[in-house]
Amino acid sequence: MTELFDSLARTGNRPMLARSLYFWHQILGEACGAEPLLRRMAGEIIRMPVGADIAEQHVDVRSVPDGFDIQEAALPGADALFAYVSEPGLRLVVSSQKDGAGRVCRRLRVCRADGSPFLRHGPERFMLRYRLDPAIIRARDILVLQLTLETGPQATGLPPLHPWIEIHHGGDRHYVETIETSAGMLGNGEAIRLAAFAPSALAEATSGMQERLGLYFYLELTGEIIDVNLMGETLIT
Repeated sequence: MTELFDSLARTGNRPMLARSLYFWHQILGEACGAEPLLRRMAGEIIRMPVGADIAEQHVDVRSVPDGFDIQEAALPGADALFAYVSEPGLRLVVSSQKDGAGRVCRRLRVCRADGSPFLRHGPERFMLRYRLDPAIIRARDILVLQLTLETGPQATGLPPLHPWIEIHHGGDRHYVETIETSAGMLGNGEAIRLAAFAPSALAEATSGMQERLGLYFYLELTGEIIDVNLMGETLIT
């Protein structure tokens, strides 16, 4: 299998390599040798503030029941967007620590003012936004790879960070969603999820747009209780 993976890597087609590694691992498990390669492919889109490896950091969530609270550069390289939040005193709490193997685990939670977990009870939304290089429009295949620590024996199909791409054009906004998500367990209590956009989705969505475009990648924190433990995430083109 190692020779096959090496051959795929030499083609430079990273989406095909990621799909192949994922499916071989789900079929054959650790024996196929795909796990360390998948870990190396998973980078860090969400970066923690300085000091998050020592003490928890937080972003205050302003209460805007009928609209959006947009906080630019709330995290390194990322804007935070909170929407339809009616409860005052909420915070996005971020921290980082190493596990027994020396791997960095980044944790994102939404907590109440007293530090207890926030239970989503309405239309509240919590999102991180990243600006994309316009060159990504030319990519035929775009995948999102996520590695997370899980408490259960199986990974659910719904990713704890739901990805999509937003296009700003002439005062309008257009949205490109993923069309499928595959989920499984990687090993050591980690779940792996691979989400795919439709082939050439961005090229088709921006066809005919002549004005300068703004492209943004979103990761929305999902679940009734938001508590995500990230081992790696990356956008693959």
